[in-house]
Amino acid sequence: MDAAAATGGASRAAPRGLALVALGAAALAFLLHGAHLLTLARAQGCPSALLLCPTEVGPWAAGDYRSYWRVAERIREGGPLGASYLRRGPGYPLLLLLAAELTGQVSPARWLGPLGAGLAAGAVSWLAGALSGRLRGALLAALLFGLWLDAWRFSAALRPDGLHAFLAAAALAASVGWRRSERARAGLLAAVLWAAAQALRPTFAALPLILPALLFKRGAGRRYRRVSLGLWLASLAVPAFTIGANRIQHGIAIPSQVLAVNLACYAVPRLEEESGRGTFLALRRQCVERFRGLAPAERVRAQLRYAREALLARPGAALRSFLRELRVQTLHPLRLWDVEARRALYPAWGETGSLPVLAFWLLGAAGLFALARSEPGLALFLALAFLLVMLPATTSHLAGSRLRFPLDLLFLPVVASLLARGRAASG
Repeated sequence: MDAAAATGGASRAAPRGLALVALGAAALAFLLHGAHLLTLARAQGCPSALLLCPTEVGPWAAGDYRSYWRVAERIREGGPLGASYLRRGPGYPLLLLLAAELTGQVSPARWLGPLGAGLAAGAVSWLAGALSGRLRGALLAALLFGLWLDAWRFSAALRPDGLHAFLAAAALAASVGWRRSERARAGLLAAVLWAAAQALRPTFAALPLILPALLFKRGAGRRYRRVSLGLWLASLAVPAFTIGANRIQHGIAIPSQVLAVNLACYAVPRLEEESGRGTFLALRRQCVERFRGLAPAERVRAQLRYAREALLARPGAALRSFLRELRVQTLHPLRLWDVEARRALYPAWGETGSLPVLAFWLLGAAGLFALARSEPGLALFLALAFLLVMLPATTSHLAGSRLRFPLDLLFLPVVASLLARGRAASG
């Protein structure tokens, strides 16, 4: 065993070599995900490289696409403050609107998936190499990213899930880069990437609460503290905008109605189904009808009140229901396809079982424990990020791995770093 291995990876990969591996991983991921996108498009009757297809969105649009496009139409008609962001954030509607204005269709926005995949592949590769101090860590991260089927599934879809997670992974790497290098451009990049991720989905609306754990640096100089404060303030920008816009539009100062809807019309019907009172889908439809016709602010308050009464009436069963949903979503298999039209394109390897995902999270937990000794701030941030994402996710149902996906990418460098260090120690 060499000295570097004995000290748990104290050596550092050459910055130039690490940068080249990250750039290579980014370029390769973009090319492969782009080829995958074109293959899907052509299989679905769209030969255009820009995805300008006769049926426009075609069979690849997710069921919630129309809700994003309705927000885009409101932005086009009344500007950013003329739209409601209770259901959808401003980011993806703006991207759809931009694609439509430039090309006449929204479908070209799907190219943001391969671009985001390339950015994330480079980011997780760099971060794994930086954490492990070895180029093999970067290479392992690039390999894991390439094998992560959900990355392929979401990068080709006309929905924000993939791009949101890709930007979050890049934002984490930029944040660590800023903390290590104290180069202001890394801090600025982290601020832009976090804000962009927040604009796409409300997953990281509470990011300002946990970001200080990542940015805190004992003995930091005034310049580091000023730039870090700016980064933290930037993480408030999107939540503050959506809260303000929803206050103006609807008289309720919240970033999103998702939590209220999920608690009332997902968590409660799920609990009722588990209690033998009917099927989830039928119970959910009844719940939706219960609140139909109410003004948005009144509906949110009524949903929260209804959920609180229903769940607190059976606290033990409710807690078991949330824990069951946490297990299901955390261990949900990876999948290469997202709609039935694509399923026929893939052989049996298009979906994994739960065991590879379980192994990943066990390695992630071990990696987090090892990371706590050398990067306690990063380890604490990732642990808090897991709670920030997964606790609200347990209010949902039948979500698969969509809500978990950002965490997969945030923990991927930790797993790759652990494996790289383990190989070095065994060698």
